[in-house]
Amino acid sequence: MPTEMNLKNLDAATIPLTGRHLIEASAGTGKTYNITRIYLRLILERELKVEEILLMTFTKDATQELRGRIDAGIRDALTNWHALCEKEPYFQAISERVDSDKIQFLLKRALLFLDEAAIFTIHGFCQRALTQHAFASGLPFNANMSTNSNDLILEACQDWYRQLAKQNSDAFTLVTQFWATPTAFVSSFAKAITHKTELSVLDVQGLVDKFTQLAKQANNAITAELSLLNEGLVAHKKADEQEKRAAELVKLQAWLAQLSACDNEQVLLAAIQQPMPDYLLNGNRHPKAFKAALAQVLESSKQIKGDVKDLAKNINKAKAYQIVRTAIYQMREQVQQAKEQHNLLDFDDLINTLADCLKSEEDGRLAKTLLAQYPVALVDEFQDTDPQQFAILQGIYYQDQSQQTQGKLTDPALYLIGDPKQAIYGFRGGDIFAYLSARNDCNYHWLMDTNWRSSPDMVDAYNQVFLGDGNNTVFGYGIPYQSVNAGKTGRQPGRKSSSKAKALQFIHFSSDEDDTKQSDRPLMATWCSNEIVKLLTDEDIKPQDIAILVRDGREAADIKQALLAANLASVFLSDRANLFYSEQAKQLISVLRGILAPEDERYYLNALACGLFGFDATALYKLQQDEMAYQTLKFSFFDYRTQWQRQGFIAMAINLMHQHFKIALDDKDRALTNLLHLFEILQSASQKFLQPQELLYWFEQQCSLENNAANSELEAEQRLESDGDLIRIVTQHGAKGLEYPIVFIPFATRHKDPLKFGNKSVSYIEYHNDQGQLCLSLDGDEQAKAAMANEAYAETIRLLYVAITRAESRCYVFTTPFDKYALSPLGKTLQWQAEQDIVQNLLQLMAKSPESIEVKQVSFDAIDSDVYQQNNLDL
Repeated sequence: MPTEMNLKNLDAATIPLTGRHLIEASAGTGKTYNITRIYLRLILERELKVEEILLMTFTKDATQELRGRIDAGIRDALTNWHALCEKEPYFQAISERVDSDKIQFLLKRALLFLDEAAIFTIHGFCQRALTQHAFASGLPFNANMSTNSNDLILEACQDWYRQLAKQNSDAFTLVTQFWATPTAFVSSFAKAITHKTELSVLDVQGLVDKFTQLAKQANNAITAELSLLNEGLVAHKKADEQEKRAAELVKLQAWLAQLSACDNEQVLLAAIQQPMPDYLLNGNRHPKAFKAALAQVLESSKQIKGDVKDLAKNINKAKAYQIVRTAIYQMREQVQQAKEQHNLLDFDDLINTLADCLKSEEDGRLAKTLLAQYPVALVDEFQDTDPQQFAILQGIYYQDQSQQTQGKLTDPALYLIGDPKQAIYGFRGGDIFAYLSARNDCNYHWLMDTNWRSSPDMVDAYNQVFLGDGNNTVFGYGIPYQSVNAGKTGRQPGRKSSSKAKALQFIHFSSDEDDTKQSDRPLMATWCSNEIVKLLTDEDIKPQDIAILVRDGREAADIKQALLAANLASVFLSDRANLFYSEQAKQLISVLRGILAPEDERYYLNALACGLFGFDATALYKLQQDEMAYQTLKFSFFDYRTQWQRQGFIAMAINLMHQHFKIALDDKDRALTNLLHLFEILQSASQKFLQPQELLYWFEQQCSLENNAANSELEAEQRLESDGDLIRIVTQHGAKGLEYPIVFIPFATRHKDPLKFGNKSVSYIEYHNDQGQLCLSLDGDEQAKAAMANEAYAETIRLLYVAITRAESRCYVFTTPFDKYALSPLGKTLQWQAEQDIVQNLLQLMAKSPESIEVKQVSFDAIDSDVYQQNNLDL
């Protein structure tokens, strides 16, 4: 980490325009604003063309926003230069360094060629660099681009399953015991297949040695404390029973000794076929006077009792993982060969190809060419980078500078702008360790520590939450929390409130029962809806001012249901469910089957009953009693089939919707959006599948779980039904970069096990070693799993930081003692211990900042679900 003397507050007017810079921009500190100002200085002081300034970020939306902000900044400077110089020191400083006539010329030139500005996503830059310099990179001229290689991976996996079944039936049986189908295999190991890093697996003999060592430890403990065991387990018994207990103790020792002597898996598996003599291990049978001492002596034996049940399965799984590792290596090669055969590149290939080219070339010709083409680069959201992406920057901008005159305006410059506290995209490949590595190799380290987004009370509140005990260790991994200053002063103009609510409000929910269950979440959601009703009624708050930040779709569903019950209109802005899994997709399949075969009574009735025609059981029975109406509707199906065949799918589908569809009101927007999206996809597919039967078969295949499990194509994501004046429900990942006047974080003490996916344990382990290098393991050892869990928990702290810092004026954080709440995002942030008194801890936090933090306690029994009817809001 840079020394303290290098930690300076950023001033865009004076930051050097050469060298390598790391700019740490805390939430709300005006990152884009300063990027724009540095960019403007590069145009005016270094006289660079916009084509020579490489500006990279990680999403297309972000590139468009940056392009728009730079466009607006250049136009403003060109139109109002003299007025800006009088008002702002930044412009005054530039005017003292650059001639005014030259300023006008440079700004006009930049504006004229702004469409050619080098503003790219990281993938866009790689594609541009590789295609422009195809000879140096070795990239095929006519390569086809794909968003991912999911289809090729699944195909390679299916081929491997077929080969294994044919060539080695025993291995096939072993693998399918744990991953029954290729789809299940890909679901577990797709990320491992896309990586190049070697995979580690548990050694079978290592499992055996570990178990036998534990057995030896257990046997030694018993031998060392035989007198205690005889006194506590045998001596106090009646005479006839003493003999039994003494014999059981001998049997236990003999059984453990036998296990200790096993030197391979076959011998060990044979030995455990003999049942463990475990009668004496039952703590309920131990005398109270000896209970603690006996528990300590028999601890290893009890662990043996638990482990022996799954030992055979674990050994088989370890063997399966060894087969899986070989399979993954084989699939990697097959996918690569398939890409070469089809001349195909995905996004990851762009990055890997350019990084490998820059690493491997001896003369550095490509790196020098790119450096000459882009002498300056600004990388936004740098905390979301990964090692390969950083390797590209290293290859270009970390070249030997011995021949350069440091500080001259001909020297290169690199600006890495980000916030390690907002590194939350590990699941997308973002690697905080790449950021930490880059931080150590920069010439300058700048801080942006003034928040212009939130109110002073809000800033003070989250300073208290994330400063912890003042030792700056909350975020871990060498990421400090620097106290943030408030840029705003006083209450936000134009916002009035009848309440004197504090900026950060902890709402603690409790019950008369001993524990809180996940099933209590709907009650918390109900309280959230009640509070929103009060805000909209009593204060100058609009629905779009409110955001409810959740961690996943389950939490969103609880909130959505409570808002619907309260007649509060809302939209889930992060609903990325696959369209082909939607209810409307199933319904549309039934309708299309009925249209293509209305003469089949089953298909026809199934279409009518699917839910799109407005028929419930009673209405459908009534229709069947009216022969004329029933047959008239059936004949219309024949007409739609003819129209589909002659005029195409979309003409038939739109007519069908307008003339017959009756969508239920409770979710009408979502249903209509999905249907129109499905119509669009089917119309596009109809250009390839010309016959209606072909198109329907393709649609059925897309909607099948088996075929679609690995399909995450963007066009299949559900589209947003509406984003008008509605309450926002947003995932905390999706809220990054956004801001809202009022934020609710309803389930901050809910723990999610990072080593489980749903109810299944994670098979693929990713973690970093002490050198910050990525390590991959298949069902790794306890150390690997602990490292992965710790990294995941650290990311949940960063995610909570992102969530709380979205709030401009008020943030509600809900707490309750869910299972393992000390490991929840809030628990890890406030460094709770197991069984920590939540309320007491929050009150201590409030005492540090009583003006900005408040703690309220709510009983689940007191939550009033009828408050909606009392307010009778129609929003």
